[in-house]
Parts: sequence; C-alpha cells; structure tokens
Amino acid sequence: MIKVVAEHIVEESRVDEFLEAGKKMVAASVKDPGNVYYTMNKSLDVPNKYTILECWENNDVLQAHMNTPHFKELCPLMGTMLAEDAKLSIYEELY
Repeated sequence: MIKVVAEHIVEESRVDEFLEAGKKMVAASVKDPGNVYYTMNKSLDVPNKYTILECWENNDVLQAHMNTPHFKELCPLMGTMLAEDAKLSIYEELY
C-alpha cells in the first residue's frame, strides 16, 4: 500500500473555494481504480490547514491517478489558493 499525506495552508479568503474544489477532488478520486481511501481533513491545531490523506493499492495506480483529468484540473487550481507551498509526503506501508 502507498500512503500520501498532502498538507495545505490555505489563504483565509479562499478557504470556501478550496473546500469546494477539494470536495470535487475527493468525489472523483475515490472512484479511481486502486484507491483504498481519499479524504480531506481540517487541522484542529493550525488555522486554515487542510490535509488530504490517501491510500492506494500500489505506486502504479497512484501514478495513474496523477494523470487523470480531475487531478490535472483540480490540483493546480487548488494550488493557486495556498498561502505557502503544499507539503507532500509519500509512504510505503510496511506492516
């Protein structure tokens, strides 16, 4: 299993817009082949911090997800709403 943690600090004035795009990303991504889960999460500690937690069966299906029309449209759009660069971490589940 491949796990992805994508952390975003969103400009305060664009939170609603970010969440709208994020909702579309989640709805489309959970239908991608090989997706185990894909969720949007709000930090309880850091204002305007939202983290997408993803799990994929393997790296090949993750790469396929990153080439889907919804990813290519929504990921750059969501990136325009950030107060700082997103932090992306990718993990391989060991046990």
